[in-house]
Amino acid sequence: MISETKDSEIIRKIVTLPELWETIAEDGVSLESWSPDLTHGWLISSDDIGFVGLYNIHPTNGVTLQIHPMMPKSTRGKRAYDSAQEVLRWIFTKTKYQKVVCEIPVIYRNVKLFAMQAGMKEEGINRYSYSKNGKIVDQWHLGIAKQEFEL
Repeated sequence: MISETKDSEIIRKIVTLPELWETIAEDGVSLESWSPDLTHGWLISSDDIGFVGLYNIHPTNGVTLQIHPMMPKSTRGKRAYDSAQEVLRWIFTKTKYQKVVCEIPVIYRNVKLFAMQAGMKEEGINRYSYSKNGKIVDQWHLGIAKQEFEL
């Protein structure tokens, strides 16, 4: 099940879980001062067992959404895959957007594999574009178009 939220306390509680924050926070972003941008979309995914993940979505233009999934380790695997499929289906059936893209730092190969399992294709490299642990790294650019996704 996918539900939208604008509850900044719930979003902050999930994003700042130590296992997520340590991975998703770019250098220079303070845990204490971080707050969600509520002009973005925030989707919570749940299943029969409970919470699966949180997705931040925001437009890059009139037809493309950028997506940032946040999945705790306990929900990774089939639950995360099913969640990603459900979120893509939700986007492609409930919004005007025709494409979903993401950028994944090259230090997170597991995240790239997850995106590709969900149907995204590598489309390029955003060079020297992400700072983590004092290093500037490239990011993979991946995407999936509505016509490539089985509704």
